[in-house]
Amino acid sequence: MSGGILAGFVTSFATAAVELSATIMLVHSQSDAPLAYGLYVYMQSAAGRGPGAALGVFAVVIVGLGTYLSHVIIERGRRERGQDH
Repeated sequence: MSGGILAGFVTSFATAAVELSATIMLVHSQSDAPLAYGLYVYMQSAAGRGPGAALGVFAVVIVGLGTYLSHVIIERGRRERGQDH
């Protein structure tokens, strides 16, 4: 059960790290903002398009790594349960 909980945490953390939704409207300071807020701010000007694109790639990498890590955790748990039976 702990493997599933950990995998769920990793997946939800990766998703929340790049979530845009209503948090743009609720952010009081940039230090509390999610990664997508930084993307939004950078992409509003032509000078920020390069850094915004780089931040977007970073966001995709975070989600990809989180998804891969959660898959590894789930598979490890399945193998351990398979050996017990």
